[in-house]
Amino acid sequence: DRETIIGMNEREGEKCITLGFHTIEFLLWGQDFNADGPGERPVTDYVLEGSKDPLVVKRRRSYLTITVELLVEHLARVVAAWAPDEAYNYRARFLGLPTADSLALILRGAGSLAGPELSGERLTVAYETRLQEDEHSCFSDNTHNDFRYDTLGLQNVFLGRYQRPSGDILKGPGILDLLLAEDAETALMLSDRVAAAVAAGRQMPRPFDQAILADDDSETRVALKRAIEAFHELSRGIAEAGHKLGLKLRF
Repeated sequence: DRETIIGMNEREGEKCITLGFHTIEFLLWGQDFNADGPGERPVTDYVLEGSKDPLVVKRRRSYLTITVELLVEHLARVVAAWAPDEAYNYRARFLGLPTADSLALILRGAGSLAGPELSGERLTVAYETRLQEDEHSCFSDNTHNDFRYDTLGLQNVFLGRYQRPSGDILKGPGILDLLLAEDAETALMLSDRVAAAVAAGRQMPRPFDQAILADDDSETRVALKRAIEAFHELSRGIAEAGHKLGLKLRF
């Protein structure tokens, strides 16, 4: 039930995950034993008719339903936290902070994603261990898209631009606009590093779990190394930009 699933999450450490996106990913794809693609969980794992163990099927179906419902609830909380015209949500508190504090939160979030998360946890760890379980989306083999859209998200923040699924463009002031007014040279440096990170995200080799196993001088391992450096350099560039803006940042 919901309470058990929530209560067990990370009870035995950060690798003991019982809810969230990657739990759903595992329930849909199953463990990946396939060198040429993702996990191959059969649909019969969720079909009661003809099942040799209907109790397990019922529990699996219930588990998937509950975890999806919880994910939707958690995403709805994020939407509500940023809803306009609310007096006490996160958006209101964020806009009420001194400008320097809000700006520091933006840059700290972007720098932490680019450096410790993308360059470090998601790439360097898998690159060095060569372990499939260190792949971000290790059941669906969707890791290349994770990198692509994470870097696109960073670019959106710096450009002040977002394209909706409908194709409509939202545009406003971005971090680079502020930097151009304060220090054009730093703005150009950061713009180049954002572009390099986005390019590395788009060129992430697939399937990722096979790329990490290749020889160090192979095209795929070289691409991974290049991405590690691009994300790290972006993080350093963000820190430098923060310094130019008079902010103290730690990633």
